[in-house]
Amino acid sequence: MFYAVMLHTLKGLHAFDTSAAFAANKKSLLRFALSVAFLNLLPFLHFSVILLYLLHYLQLNIFSILTIFALSISIFGFDKVFHAILVRFSGRLYTAAEFESVMKFSNDMKRKFASHYLQFLVPGLLYILIPLGLLLLEFEKVSGIATIIGSAAGAVIVWHRWRAMSLRKQDEAASPQDGSQAKGTQRSED
Repeated sequence: MFYAVMLHTLKGLHAFDTSAAFAANKKSLLRFALSVAFLNLLPFLHFSVILLYLLHYLQLNIFSILTIFALSISIFGFDKVFHAILVRFSGRLYTAAEFESVMKFSNDMKRKFASHYLQFLVPGLLYILIPLGLLLLEFEKVSGIATIIGSAAGAVIVWHRWRAMSLRKQDEAASPQDGSQAKGTQRSED
């Protein structure tokens, strides 16, 4: 299921553009390497460590079943982190022609690249860290609770700061207009 969803969401991103990557296009090669790392290698290592070393110690109960379900969904976190990297470093990962092609692919791509990268990074990290915290609850309650609370608190703090930053930018964009109008009214009064 993950790969079907992933391939659908990556269709217009030129993530695995092997022909451009190996045709001396450094940006495509870097994008290809990031794609392999974040969408193939890291999820494989994530599940390998979990399956080989941790899951066989779980006792069969409803909590462990929910934990395994959460860990299987955590794979989407790697996809979100990959999208955050593409959005944040789009100038370094796409040539002008490639980026134009990505933008023409769909309105969804325009929306994604118009978004702030934290809109992808924070949920992506939560997809990965919260299930790991649930797994840790089975072995050491303090570490599991700390991981879950720390992840959630970190997400709230980052969201709050990002939101305050974007509101400040909106205020700054609006204030020069207000200031010029105020100066204009003062001049007309003089």
